[in-house]
Amino acid sequence: VNGGVWYSADVPFGGYKQSGIGRENGSEAINEYLQTLFSFFQAPVFITFILGMFWKRTTALAARWAVILAIPLSASFKILFPDLPFLDRMGICFLLISALMVVISWFGRPDPVDRSITLPQGAFRTDTRFHVLALLILGVLAVLYAVFW
Repeated sequence: VNGGVWYSADVPFGGYKQSGIGRENGSEAINEYLQTLFSFFQAPVFITFILGMFWKRTTALAARWAVILAIPLSASFKILFPDLPFLDRMGICFLLISALMVVISWFGRPDPVDRSITLPQGAFRTDTRFHVLALLILGVLAVLYAVFW
């Protein structure tokens, strides 16, 4: 009565018969492929954006080298250490690319032209009507979440 289903040795890991729900041919395989693909690009794009926005010393040369070396670095970790988890590989690549960008920016020549954007004082100032409407929208969203969640 409480017996389980016996699988044969040739069933794909996690799948059953012709269901297509196995991990080899199902959504798990697509998820793993996309994680691997995005891990090649996420670390350099993120660190280039963060350092470029918040550290004035960052140079275009450092950003260029970070983007150029990101794919070979992540691919080499994937090939040399195939059992290294996805997030660990991304974290290591993130730290290495960050260090590379800091070293290149620190010891390199700063860009001769200041390309930063100067915003006028109070460019993002809002009035009281905006604040009241924003709080009203947040209140409506909180009620909707409380009722329908």
